[in-house]
Amino acid sequence: YFPLDLRFADADRFAGELSLWDLGDVSLSRLASQPLEYRRAATHVRAERDEHYLVTLPVRSEVFFAQCGKSVRCRPGGLILERSHEPYVFSHDEPADLWVMKISAAALGARIRQPDRFCSLQFDATRGSGGLFADMVELIPRRIEERSGELRATVGRQLVELLALALKEDARTL
Repeated sequence: YFPLDLRFADADRFAGELSLWDLGDVSLSRLASQPLEYRRAATHVRAERDEHYLVTLPVRSEVFFAQCGKSVRCRPGGLILERSHEPYVFSHDEPADLWVMKISAAALGARIRQPDRFCSLQFDATRGSGGLFADMVELIPRRIEERSGELRATVGRQLVELLALALKEDARTL
């Protein structure tokens, strides 16, 4: 996703698998791996020109995320929003299976005012707009292979729309 430092719980036994789908302005990935810590430092951020957000949906095991003095633990059934343009720590102490969507700050900012206010919070991905977002994420790999760029881009835009609705919907209850 970005330059960062990795720390392995057991480097000699580490295993992981990453799958990636291009959806126009959005990328979707699924990462299954052994325990791991990712650190994005200020030196990594300075090298980047474009700002992005990551949306993480843990499928198996809890994840930890800390950025800008805020931290959150997110269990399966939740989702979190992370900024690429600020240093952060992301980790999981157990083997994990994660969906991660990468979206440009401009694309998300066009759908939701001040997306940064939604960072480092856990949102519900089991019902309402968040549940539909999570369901669609899981469906994409089975339906998107060998499809046109136009279809992929349309699906990416729809994911952004659902994410924006989910954040706004769940934020009302925070």
